[in-house]
Amino acid sequence: MVSVDSLRAYLQIVDVASILRLDGDIADHAFELFKDCSSATCLRNRSVEALATAALV
Repeated sequence: MVSVDSLRAYLQIVDVASILRLDGDIADHAFELFKDCSSATCLRNRSVEALATAALV
C-alpha cells in the first residue's frame, strides 16, 4: 500500500522535474532519495513537498 505522503512526494517530484525538463530516470532516482530521507529520524517532521523538491537538487 502506498502512503499519501509518498504519493504527494512523487507527484511533487514529477511536477518539478517536468518544469525543469528532467528525464524520468532522474525523477525516479529523486523519489528513491525521498523515501530514504523521509524515513530518517532527523527529517520525519519536515514538509513532504520540501523533502521531495530537495531530492531533485
